[in-house]
Amino acid sequence: MTLRMAGVYDLRTIKSLQEKKVNHFAFDFRPRSLNFIQEHLCLKLLKSTSFDHIYLQFENEKSYIIDRIYKNIRDSFDGKVTIEIFGDQTDFSTINIP
Repeated sequence: MTLRMAGVYDLRTIKSLQEKKVNHFAFDFRPRSLNFIQEHLCLKLLKSTSFDHIYLQFENEKSYIIDRIYKNIRDSFDGKVTIEIFGDQTDFSTINIP
């Protein structure tokens, strides 16, 4: 069984969970979410510790924002990345993610 933790955005909590063998984390880029994390904070966390798999959550976001965040994260992180898009306002045809 693999556990995924969502909504965590401080290094101390992440390291504590990793000690308990949780190494899949979701970062919430939905601005209206209570768990919203700013891109620069996510990048800082990715540089501070290692992750097996991260999930990037978006909702009704412009495709160029998703592309930019994905590219910036890929420049810092070489592990597995899954993008989760909620809502119905995102134009999937313009997202440029391999």
